[in-house]
Amino acid sequence: MNQALGEARARLDAQQAHAEAEALTPARTDRQRQCDTGADERSQAEAPLSEGEWRFRAIVENAHVGVTHSLPDGRFDFVNRTFCEMVGYTAEQMRSKTWRDLTHPDDLAADLALSRRLFAGEIPYYTLEKRYIRQDGSIVWAHLFANYIPDGDGRPCRGVGIVVDVTERKRAERALRDSQESLWLAKHAARIGTFDWDLRSNVIQLDERTYELWGIEPSEPITFEVLRSGIHRDDRTSTQRALERALDPNGDGQHFATYRVIHRVNGTTRWVEATGRVSFEAAAPARMVGIVQDVTDRKFAEEKLRASEERFRELANNIDQFAWTCDDLSFRTWYNDRWYEYTGTTFEEMRGEGWKRVHDPAHLDRVVAHLQNCMQSGRPWEDTYPLRGKDGRYRWFLSRAVPIRDASGRVVRWFGTDTDVTELRLLQEAQQEADRRRHEFLAMLAHELRNPVAPIRSAAEVLLRRMPHDEQQRPLLAMVQRQAGQLARLLDDLLDAARVSQGRIELRRELLAVSQCIALAVEMVEPLIREKHHRLLVTQLAQPLYVYADRVRLTQCIANVLTNAAKYTDPGGEIRIDTCAQGGELIVAVSDTGVGISAELLPRVFERFVQNERALDRSQGGLGIGLSICKQLIEMHAGRIVASSHGLGRGSTFSLSLPLAEAPDIAVRDASTAVEARHRVLIVDDNRDAADSLAMLLQLEGHETKAVYSAEEALEQAVAYQPETVLLDIGLPRMDGYEVARRIKAAGVPVRLVALTGYGQPEDRQRSAAAGFDVHLVKPVEAAALAQLFGQSARNSARA
Repeated sequence: MNQALGEARARLDAQQAHAEAEALTPARTDRQRQCDTGADERSQAEAPLSEGEWRFRAIVENAHVGVTHSLPDGRFDFVNRTFCEMVGYTAEQMRSKTWRDLTHPDDLAADLALSRRLFAGEIPYYTLEKRYIRQDGSIVWAHLFANYIPDGDGRPCRGVGIVVDVTERKRAERALRDSQESLWLAKHAARIGTFDWDLRSNVIQLDERTYELWGIEPSEPITFEVLRSGIHRDDRTSTQRALERALDPNGDGQHFATYRVIHRVNGTTRWVEATGRVSFEAAAPARMVGIVQDVTDRKFAEEKLRASEERFRELANNIDQFAWTCDDLSFRTWYNDRWYEYTGTTFEEMRGEGWKRVHDPAHLDRVVAHLQNCMQSGRPWEDTYPLRGKDGRYRWFLSRAVPIRDASGRVVRWFGTDTDVTELRLLQEAQQEADRRRHEFLAMLAHELRNPVAPIRSAAEVLLRRMPHDEQQRPLLAMVQRQAGQLARLLDDLLDAARVSQGRIELRRELLAVSQCIALAVEMVEPLIREKHHRLLVTQLAQPLYVYADRVRLTQCIANVLTNAAKYTDPGGEIRIDTCAQGGELIVAVSDTGVGISAELLPRVFERFVQNERALDRSQGGLGIGLSICKQLIEMHAGRIVASSHGLGRGSTFSLSLPLAEAPDIAVRDASTAVEARHRVLIVDDNRDAADSLAMLLQLEGHETKAVYSAEEALEQAVAYQPETVLLDIGLPRMDGYEVARRIKAAGVPVRLVALTGYGQPEDRQRSAAAGFDVHLVKPVEAAALAQLFGQSARNSARA
């Protein structure tokens, strides 16, 4: 047919084909010209057949398959409408294309090889499934039948192609193949085999996986008896019962059984789970189809889980704590035996929210609220509360619960424990009571020791003022003053020991110029600096910078950092102290040219007991707690301390930052102000030495004083003497200073009340304020504190 079609086409259009071939191919080969000439001659010789051939051409144009003619160089000589629609080009566009242009690159080599053999006369035709590339870039799968039109000598002159679009078939085949692959992968991944049992003939068809499970050769005829012989003898009865239930016409035809299969060849045992469905004909079972799945790993896991749960329960029932589980809504699902032994209850009583029955009602609402909050957020829960035992008495328990999550992270249940902490709480309460008593003892000891220190210090101050020119006695009196001050500070440290143990450190803040603290710190460290021949440079602004801080603690911090700089700098090094204001903060930076700090140590330099490595000649270091204490004190001042270093051997810098305070408004007064600053002062203290020495000291400052030694005298003289200020001891016999202050205030006496006591704790200050005191001073009172109390500092400025 194809050969006749080609010949008809040649007869109808020989002249046109020859002209087009000449136009499209400037250099024609002799063989091509011969082919065209032969076709032209046949066209002229067979012209009478043109009417039938035109009808044939109309049939070809409207055929449902693609028809193409191509010249030996691959150019299309003719394409019908179906092929144009198949590849998305018009007939005119196709004249500039070759079949190679439209062929998918992956198919081109095979098509070219077959085409060469065709035009070489080696084969009369060929068929090929190939892909064409459409004009829009999409792919068309086609079945190609190709042969040729011979010339006068019978040699191939034109190629003829019959093209059938098989794209849909290819898609269907691919979908079927993908489906089969998916099914195979699913079966393989799930280790599933299939069976089809004809119950009437007792012939069973198995797939490869089922053969493998039983160890049976695929060529062997399979009956139920063959399969049953491979089932473990201990499982045959249960398997038979499951089968009988499935084959019962009155049942639902569902089959389910789990059993062990012994491999016929290697003897291994595998657990198998079989699922099937029976179809019935005329109320008789006719066919069962189903699957078998290897569940050995799951059975082993279940066995391990069961054994693990048994071990867990055994462990949980033999620990001292109560153990329990609950769901994600806090409903209890299990308790260990210890719980029942203590509460005397049963699981039926305790399941769900039954646990609330043994809780102390006074704590229940708090416990439930905290528990629900943690369970909603998924955070571990911890609480302490009493639980009632079967004897009706309550004991304290520390309860903890942690969430158990599934693979997706969702909380599925909780595991909790209750630990009896009754004895621990009693010990803690006893410890707290002991701490309280020790604190009271230390406070009382400090108070009792301050009482004799106060007159010693006051007497030394009086003597110094009365003997301004006695060069032999003044050094001794100054020594008494210094030692009395040192003793007072040791008493403060004695109280600090109690405060530190309780996490309570009191700062004595005042408005001060930081230059004073720097000067004091330099004075403290100067011997070490001089010993190591360091050069110390101190730079400060011309305008004083003020902070609201504890003078002693801030000096301690600066001295600590300065001491470290001196220790860890080789002899002859340089140390700088720079002070500046920046962003509302005071910054004191102490830098050195010393050993520096390694990058590894720098983040930990403020931790306790952390020290830089030292050589033998740098053994002056302490215990490694100085910087830690310094950091704590600076942070208590709402400040911060930062360390920086460029590395070992490149020095370091410690920067202390504190909030700036406004500078005080100091008015300069003339000498006449001193007369106006006289005060009438009543001093009340049952320690006569303390009262008299303080009275003498104030008299030297130009004040008028009167000393009394009992509460009764204090109440009497508060009216009779008409003092402006009353310095009132708290620890008076028969009636303490608090009561005296309350009575003076109640009497409406216009006087400033100053508490004078050895007790300086925050609660002591709160109590004195509540009693009506205006000022709280701690013994021994320093002269500077008294000067500040009476405005003496202003007069000293005027005298200067």
